[in-house]
Amino acid sequence: MQIPKFEIGETVYKHTGNYGGPGIVRGIANDKGQPLRYLVGHGIMGGYGEFYHVYAEGNLREVDPNAGDLPPRMLPPQRTATGNELLDALVEAHVQVDMLMAMVIGLDKSFMPSKSALWPEIVKRVELIRKHEGTP
Repeated sequence: MQIPKFEIGETVYKHTGNYGGPGIVRGIANDKGQPLRYLVGHGIMGGYGEFYHVYAEGNLREVDPNAGDLPPRMLPPQRTATGNELLDALVEAHVQVDMLMAMVIGLDKSFMPSKSALWPEIVKRVELIRKHEGTP
């Protein structure tokens, strides 16, 4: 049995012949000693769904999303942040908002964040941050 270079679900780039472009491997055919073939789904420009072509491995290459091979709708999903990463980002954002408020107060002495309609929500977020950090 041959070991496929590409996996089902992997984004590839058809780079040979008269046409080319990105696609997603939707299937792999392994027919009794014959070279592997890949069923690749290509997005329909300006439409929806996919059309499919079958390619030999040599017609395909790996893609580099940073090289501009892919239109935005085909970029691979990014890793989802963990709960702790999100809370750490919230803590950092809170520090940055505090600095911005201090800058505004420096420019307008009449500005009082604690008198704004947003203040109760800010207090709730601060309580969540303290709970996360284990501080009173």
